[in-house]
Amino acid sequence: MTDSRHPLIEAQLQAMGLTADEPPDAGQWNELLDRLDELLEKHGEGMLILDRNFDNMIRHAVDAFFVHDTRGKIIDVNQAACDMLGYSRDELLSMQVADFELELDPGAIWDDMTVDEVFTVDGTHLRKDGTTYPVETRVGAFVVDGQKVILALCRDVTERMEAQRELQQLNQQLEQARDAAVRASRTKSSFLANMSHELRTPLNAVIGYAEFLIERMKDAGHDQYVDDVSKILTAGRHLLSLINEVLDFSKVEAGKVTLQFEPFSVSEMIGDIASTCAPLAEQNSNRLTIDGIDDDVMMVSDVTKTRQVLLNLLSNACKFTSDGQVWLRVQPHEDDSMLRFDVEDTGIGMTDEQLRKVFVAFEQADASTSREYGGTGLGLAITRHYCQMLGGRIEVESTPGEGTTFTVLLPLEPGEANRRQSGLGESSSFFEDDDLAGDEHDSSPTVLVIEDDPACQQLLARSLRAEGYAVVVADDGQQALQVARQCDPVAITLDVMMPKVNGWEVLRKLRADEQFCDVPVILVTMLDERRRGVALGADEVLVKPVDRSRLLELIKEYEAGQVDDAGTCLIVEDDQPTRELMRRVLEGQGWQVVEAENGRVGIEQAERVTPDLVMLDLMMPEVDGFGFLSQFRSDRQFVDVPVIICTAKELTGEEVQQLQRQATTVIEKSGWAPGQILAEVRRSLRQVKR
Repeated sequence: MTDSRHPLIEAQLQAMGLTADEPPDAGQWNELLDRLDELLEKHGEGMLILDRNFDNMIRHAVDAFFVHDTRGKIIDVNQAACDMLGYSRDELLSMQVADFELELDPGAIWDDMTVDEVFTVDGTHLRKDGTTYPVETRVGAFVVDGQKVILALCRDVTERMEAQRELQQLNQQLEQARDAAVRASRTKSSFLANMSHELRTPLNAVIGYAEFLIERMKDAGHDQYVDDVSKILTAGRHLLSLINEVLDFSKVEAGKVTLQFEPFSVSEMIGDIASTCAPLAEQNSNRLTIDGIDDDVMMVSDVTKTRQVLLNLLSNACKFTSDGQVWLRVQPHEDDSMLRFDVEDTGIGMTDEQLRKVFVAFEQADASTSREYGGTGLGLAITRHYCQMLGGRIEVESTPGEGTTFTVLLPLEPGEANRRQSGLGESSSFFEDDDLAGDEHDSSPTVLVIEDDPACQQLLARSLRAEGYAVVVADDGQQALQVARQCDPVAITLDVMMPKVNGWEVLRKLRADEQFCDVPVILVTMLDERRRGVALGADEVLVKPVDRSRLLELIKEYEAGQVDDAGTCLIVEDDQPTRELMRRVLEGQGWQVVEAENGRVGIEQAERVTPDLVMLDLMMPEVDGFGFLSQFRSDRQFVDVPVIICTAKELTGEEVQQLQRQATTVIEKSGWAPGQILAEVRRSLRQVKR
């Protein structure tokens, strides 16, 4: 029974002169209990009392255990402690904790510790052979033989520390790799921006001069050369489209593609696409068929991205099909919230192997396909990404030698699936027939109204005539340009949704015609399509029903802002062929032209001649376009001089904001026609004169 008694009890029995052979009487028991209570109260509540079973447990533990007093004198250790430090048990029992613990010096903390203050500390132990190692120590206070002692469990954490260091190094390497990737991305973006400028600038000269020569050849009667120059123009535009594909894909990879959601008519969009793709189909003697268009279906999405998706698919279908059929079918999906577009052809088709990589960037069906048909292999990769961005998907089926069908599913905005476009209704008998009589012989300033709805024709005509304008009406887009040449209007109102030729196509033709490229055009539409209209060259967009006062206000502004006398134009452009093209176009309209090959020379020339207009490139040596603008606008005499930015640079959001503050207009060097240059010149001067 003696072995089962705690050493503290054994010690008190011996102090009372009792042995195991003589059990204590009641008085002795009471005395023993009093002694034990006094000891427990003296050494503090909650102190854990060790027994022999616990001693046996720690002696055989794999971690090092140390028992020492509150002054750091070692009382007991287990074998793991001896093995860890390299000392014998007797050597350790003669040592202090400070002899091997290099970082821990708790001092009076040991005196004040209670069992509920067990804590963990990190330290470093010194072995007998002089080497060190990191340790993690759990420290707690206990009572042994009536004395408070400290029990420390020490664990060698060398492997863990090394793992932590390796992890830290790995994290540092990952951070460095991330920083390198960010720098590489910035370098890539900078390279692409520079490449865009360097490639588009000479292409602009190729395309611009080709268009210039075609116009001059037709005027001079040298039609035999027009086809040859047209081939140069076609090749230049094709090369430009390839460059644009690469730049578009770089934006996709960089996550810089943004969406602009707006309501639009699906039939109107398809009409634009059909007119664009008709020449592509004719090149390979294909028949293009459009099926299933509902004039009333409306969609809320990014019309530019949606159009590009379908144009990419139709362009491929026309390219890979000869003497065949190409279809574009539009129909509701079984899910009412989706619209389905099918682009089908009877072309060369694809094998299963080719289908598996059809949407992979820079991949084409095979090497022979790339050689025969050309292309970058990016069009379908961009198309799929756009479909996903728009919340839809794209699928493909194909049979070699029979053809291919691409199916695009795109969502309609919730609640918009059954949305229908409404018209103005039938014509009212309120208007007399002479409201639409032509005013071609009137000496008043003429406004051309291009509108197919009789009610809207009459309303616009009456409003304009009441203000003293002569009005000429064109019923549809086909006759619009012919009528415009006859009446020489000071402004044009243009309905967007018309049969035969829609307003967008008419607007393109007007802006491409030198006679009308600077005539103000006011779009009249059922939808608020300001962004698209302005992008295509419209001066203003009015939503039906037309605000009469706003319409008349605009017409008066445009009439008052007509610019008749050309002045001096400063062209600041480092590319000599581009300068020469601009000079020839502007001099042909009576402008005096001064040239500068960079921003520094541009400032010098501006101070010398005081220009009425500046045509400015952005990417130039010495002083670039931004530097020129900053200096130019800081001079009071140049504050109101219009500046037209003509650049091939991919502009950042910050650069766009800066140019909006300092420039009048920004046009891209993406094959602009001479007529567009003149249109922007006159529009900019008109804005300043207002």
